[in-house]
Amino acid sequence: MAIPAEYITKIAQMFTQYGIRNITMDYIAREIGVSKKTLYTWAQNKEELLSYIIDYIIKIASDNECDNSFKKKPQDFPTAVDAILYIMDNLAHITQNINPIFMLELNKFYPQLAIKLDDFRYKHIRKKIMQNIVRGKLEGLYRTEINEEIISYFYLGWITQFSKENIQTVFENKYSNQEILRELYLFHLNALLSDKGREYLKERITKNKYEND
Repeated sequence: MAIPAEYITKIAQMFTQYGIRNITMDYIAREIGVSKKTLYTWAQNKEELLSYIIDYIIKIASDNECDNSFKKKPQDFPTAVDAILYIMDNLAHITQNINPIFMLELNKFYPQLAIKLDDFRYKHIRKKIMQNIVRGKLEGLYRTEINEEIISYFYLGWITQFSKENIQTVFENKYSNQEILRELYLFHLNALLSDKGREYLKERITKNKYEND
């Protein structure tokens, strides 16, 4: 029996907020307001439930043409720089609400599901990054000598590794996941930009600052 989408969303939020081991099937049933009998008709155990959640996340992202299931599409932005900044800001915001324990436990206790999620990242999200780099090069905002196939692979490698470790502990919890990820994104963007791209980014930042004052 298919799990209603609204319940999958709620269950996913519980796992990402509290981790996997801290959540029981009884707790899930109680929190989403269904009987345990109903929950067990959807999934026989926690692993099967997690599998449905991962499949749902992948389907939503795959069906949506925008990067990482965000509301706007790449073509909605005037340049590749605007598009990648939008993606970066949203991903940094999303990480605020994800407990690092979730990915740590997924990799440790459900490695096949973690691999499935990683495969999706490399096949779908990497494609989006490559498209953004190609667009930026055509617009003259990214360096033309950049190899988008190589850069997108290593960029995804950083993000994947980030999700598998509690990076905050490396810095003794001095920085939030959002702050660390934002630095990574800015490093990536600055490595891509041509002189024209740097000028565009500077103008954009100045304009945003003026509009927000």
